[in-house]
Amino acid sequence: MTENNSTSGTQPTHVDAIHIITVSCADCGIKKDTKPMKTGGPRLPTGWKRRGNDCFCPACWRKLYVLRALIVPVAQPLSGSWDDLRADLKAVWTETTAASNWMITELYTRDIRRNGQPKMPPMPRVYLYPEARIKFPALPANSIASLEQATQKTYRSKRYDIVWAGSASLPSMRYPQPFPVANQAWSLSFNGANQPVISARIANQRWELRLKGGARYWRQTACLKKITSNAAIPGEAVFYRVTDGTIMCKMVAWLPREARSATMSGTLFVRTCIDKLLVAVDAKDQRVWTYNADHLRRWIAEYNRKRQRLAEDQKAEQRPVPSFAARRDAMTQKQHHRVRSAVQEIAASVALFAARRKIAVVHYDDSEHGFAGDGFPYFELKDRIKVKLDELGIELKETARAKTEQSTPEALSDDEAA
Repeated sequence: MTENNSTSGTQPTHVDAIHIITVSCADCGIKKDTKPMKTGGPRLPTGWKRRGNDCFCPACWRKLYVLRALIVPVAQPLSGSWDDLRADLKAVWTETTAASNWMITELYTRDIRRNGQPKMPPMPRVYLYPEARIKFPALPANSIASLEQATQKTYRSKRYDIVWAGSASLPSMRYPQPFPVANQAWSLSFNGANQPVISARIANQRWELRLKGGARYWRQTACLKKITSNAAIPGEAVFYRVTDGTIMCKMVAWLPREARSATMSGTLFVRTCIDKLLVAVDAKDQRVWTYNADHLRRWIAEYNRKRQRLAEDQKAEQRPVPSFAARRDAMTQKQHHRVRSAVQEIAASVALFAARRKIAVVHYDDSEHGFAGDGFPYFELKDRIKVKLDELGIELKETARAKTEQSTPEALSDDEAA
């Protein structure tokens, strides 16, 4: 016997005393069966989202919103001193590190072992939340749930190498592991000076932390204002510490996607080259945009030269830790920071140029790596370009040339190599 009671967006069905709820997308109308939660409402299928009383399928949701992480340093604690804040953060970072290591060890312990099977069996379902709540009572329940999801994702990504191939060891989570705060446990506001202030519970008290603002963080500030105006949907917040000791706050949010212009049309072909980083041509194969990035080659050449010379100076008398280890680490960190900054700048330039020409589709080909070599993260540039184009409603299609250029890049001058 089947009984249907129609409601807004859901239709409960009772079949042989098993409750099944049919959820329908508020935009496209697609329907999918799911089970109710203990509270009585519908449990959304994987990837579905809820906004108010409406449910949306993954495709329709991504037409409306784009997921972004807003990272801003903490400028000042308003509800206590820096010493108190660091003490509370140290306590939760210690707990999250211990919980993460315990979870990943338990996942490995309860996993299968290779014993003559022809191929690796699926991983058995492991639910560690109830045990983690007992073992780590100082952590909030929602933080433990977030840690379990992140740890499961990390373990599953390395499971083949660990369990089956035996080519990797079990990951070790090092202190300080980021402390996650669920979206219901933090709030955001702006003070009288138009500075963002986040309120979140850390350890045993609620902290109000002023975040950095100003002209340098105008993009983050604009997105944060969408959260306070309820135009964006906040997600998880994370507190972590970077190498220089700065406390960072990462806030994940679904930002409203800009409406795609009806006048967008045409195709732009962007590819890497041997004598320059990027070049863009139109449908007639005429060059319309160039990004040389000679400074990247200078940075990479200088960095490789210094690393090689320091490696030569690390003799047996300088092991295991050479006297210049701190200077080498600082040099490496500086190189990573400025290359990452260059990647973000280049990706934004490509996206803004395509938007200015009202391009609908960008074909991207990065098969040629001869200009910057292995010292430049071409894969990160591609991913960043995809993100920036997606924000502007421009489609990215990856293409590959049948044959890459075989010529060598021009040699660096003495000034460039120095």
